[in-house]
Amino acid sequence: MPFLIGENDKVTKMDDREARQTFERTLETDPEFFWPLKVELIERALSGDNGNQRADLRLQLSLDGTRQPCVVEIDSTSTPKSVERKTAQIREYLNRRNAADCPALLIRYLSGGIAEVLKKRGMSALDLNGNYLVQTSKFAAVRLDQKNRFPRSRQIKNVYRGTSSLVGRFLLRKPDVFERVQDIHDGILELGGDISLSTVSKALSGLDDDLLIHKERGEIRLTQPAELLSRLQSEYRQPKIQNEWRLKLPEDRAEQERWLTGMFGEESTWLWGGVTSAETRTSSPSDSVRYAYTRPFETIPDSLRERENRRFYNCIVQETDTDFVFFGRQDHQADDVQCYLELANLQGDSRVAEIAETYRENILTRFRGTSPT
Repeated sequence: MPFLIGENDKVTKMDDREARQTFERTLETDPEFFWPLKVELIERALSGDNGNQRADLRLQLSLDGTRQPCVVEIDSTSTPKSVERKTAQIREYLNRRNAADCPALLIRYLSGGIAEVLKKRGMSALDLNGNYLVQTSKFAAVRLDQKNRFPRSRQIKNVYRGTSSLVGRFLLRKPDVFERVQDIHDGILELGGDISLSTVSKALSGLDDDLLIHKERGEIRLTQPAELLSRLQSEYRQPKIQNEWRLKLPEDRAEQERWLTGMFGEESTWLWGGVTSAETRTSSPSDSVRYAYTRPFETIPDSLRERENRRFYNCIVQETDTDFVFFGRQDHQADDVQCYLELANLQGDSRVAEIAETYRENILTRFRGTSPT
């Protein structure tokens, strides 16, 4: 997968060989690049069994006079999945050599998420930006404050946002195992999602890279539902609203639903927003103003204009062509993931935060007792 080198906005592909060259050039031109950690190159291209190359570099790390040699595997991909694979490779190399050197990775960018993966496995790592995580029997050191100058170009920029997020939202509906990408695509379409098969495939690859799903031939399943839900929440963006209508309707919710259905038609795509939908599913207090989404109008109904009241309104109808708000709707209600995402992103209301947490627990309860691997 190609990567982008960010200096002067110049776009350049990066593989393991180019990552090594960048690293070696940095050590040569700036020996204090990892200060206060001192990093020295000892050996390149270490051999394994039968003379086959099994490790990329041997370094010596020093901190306050304490030295630690490390055998290093390069991983220019730098996804959680590739880090897992490279970690296993370097440990296997050291076990076969019966070497006392510490295992380490050289990666493109040491993000907080990658650092957590490495901490759990007792693995050290350096990146091309000056960050490091060193875990040895002699000393420990960490630096994660350097910005990423080598952003990775993903086929989909963000699999947790917009149309691509439908893949994760579909997987959160129940703990199913899918044999084919096509099965997931068909399931999304059945629930009202508008997404291409290629986008589903690319989104699944992103989720696989982030170790949130298990994806092998004939088996695709969600393994980290809590982490997936957290990422959907943190990356959530409000739908793009094309127009907004403030209406004075009867106060009773059932009467409002009948009025909206009569105006838009029984088969029309309208639904209550996530926060308003939550009123009927929890003990949340009813908001004085209810929110509804609808697809953009071809012709604005006269009855809508008649009910418009910019001062004394109790219902706001928002026109949007953003697909994800309509995904999984039932009886004009938003699905529970949409409810959670809207509630969890409201600020400053403790009662709303409690309701959001209830939704989160209800969603994750579906996966209690399922295997994480």
